[in-house]
Amino acid sequence: MNVQVKGTKFLPDPKGVRAYIGYASCYTMTLFFQYRLVQSYIQLITVESRFNELPALAEAIVYADDSTVIVTAPTWEEVDRATTRVESNMARYAAVNGLSLNETKTQRMFINRREDKGDRTLKILGIVLNKRMTFTDHESEVAAELRKRLGVVRRVAYTLPRGKLLNGIAKALIIGKAQTAAWVTRRAALEDEQTGADGCQVVINDLARLLMGKTRKDRMRTSNLLERTGMPSMNEITTRQAVVAAWQARKRDKSPLRELVTDTANAHYHTRSQEQGLLRPAAVSSVADSNIARVWNACPDLREAKDLNAAKKVARNLASAHRLKGI
Repeated sequence: MNVQVKGTKFLPDPKGVRAYIGYASCYTMTLFFQYRLVQSYIQLITVESRFNELPALAEAIVYADDSTVIVTAPTWEEVDRATTRVESNMARYAAVNGLSLNETKTQRMFINRREDKGDRTLKILGIVLNKRMTFTDHESEVAAELRKRLGVVRRVAYTLPRGKLLNGIAKALIIGKAQTAAWVTRRAALEDEQTGADGCQVVINDLARLLMGKTRKDRMRTSNLLERTGMPSMNEITTRQAVVAAWQARKRDKSPLRELVTDTANAHYHTRSQEQGLLRPAAVSSVADSNIARVWNACPDLREAKDLNAAKKVARNLASAHRLKGI
């Protein structure tokens, strides 16, 4: 199966725009639903394969003004042909309805294609995917951004004394960025396992040293740095997010996260894991699926949580207990 992912972004034609509606406006949802109707033209596009073995399918995934089209076909030739048709349909429909495609944010990526064609990475809603469908490039990009923000905190520290204000600014800039979709891109470590060098954790450690007026030459333990400054570790952030996502996946009937895990039930015989309500990831290679199943199976208190507040309390306790795992 050959797959190509194409991400694009719609922008309104500035010539025909007289005013913009803010997110807090009462008209926002109405306009959003109208926009979804506009996007429905590209929701399902089927391009017949010339071999008639398997049709080339194109499915659009829409979130606000971001559109991602996934094209599948038995050969790369069929992928190219289907992609060309999808692009022409999108451009024609955008022109008819007064929309314009933002070409600077439009990307094309071929998954596992040997030829050096298309973009090497694809950014979807702030998450960077590469051709091998891993998040290594995303982690590198986040670490680079954190280092830039750490430089901003260093400059601010020259004018502000160490205290609550500087700590609040540091957490907002560094931790706020580090925790973005962490449970989707990073594996939660619940055992004493070595995950290798972590650029994001190194930045958090340097931030803690900055807030304490220390340097790397002082040779302080990571546990002491995090405890004295109140900074969370990357594994703590990931575990906390994964616990809340796991509770939502199992306790909320309409949650889309339910598709990420399955029961361990067996139609022929009952197992102990089935009786305990344990889960298994729908896709073993998926980081998000594995994180949900891992924290759910490892925490009986989470399986007994009745509401979201109770789940958040369990998340804080479990994340704190595994703060230094994987470091």
